[in-house]
Amino acid sequence: MLTLSKLINNTPEQIVLNSRNVTGRVLKSYWDVDNEGKEHRKIMIRAKDIVTRNPPKTLVLSIYGTERDITKNKAWVYCNCEYFKFYLEVALSLRGSSSIIEATKQLPVNNNPRLTPYLCKHILSAIPQIRRLKFDRSLTPTEKELRDPTLRSLKDFIP
Repeated sequence: MLTLSKLINNTPEQIVLNSRNVTGRVLKSYWDVDNEGKEHRKIMIRAKDIVTRNPPKTLVLSIYGTERDITKNKAWVYCNCEYFKFYLEVALSLRGSSSIIEATKQLPVNNNPRLTPYLCKHILSAIPQIRRLKFDRSLTPTEKELRDPTLRSLKDFIP
């Protein structure tokens, strides 16, 4: 699994420029445990491109680690945009930073032949918002988090 910083640094300049047109809103942020028993902070975000006006995208990030600078922590990422599906999902999953959810298991030989792991514009645009979140070091979920079924339906394929 790669750090968020590594994924940000690998992101092509054009994606960085395009991310400036995306706005997002944090829907959920809570501590969780993945299928391997590893604790992480799960964050769900809804992002919209204000230029193209395409339907909003759903992002899920799982931050593994307790570094105050979240970019120093390892990250699992997912976005339901087409770009992520066809360029990034396989490349990221090969490094443990995503899972194959929507893409086929075929390598993106035309779109990302070097299998470079990086972020789509939607995830990249969410990084400043994630940095502003308060990450309590307590790994005990609150009563509200335990009762909230919103992300539990995604549990089968998202760590």
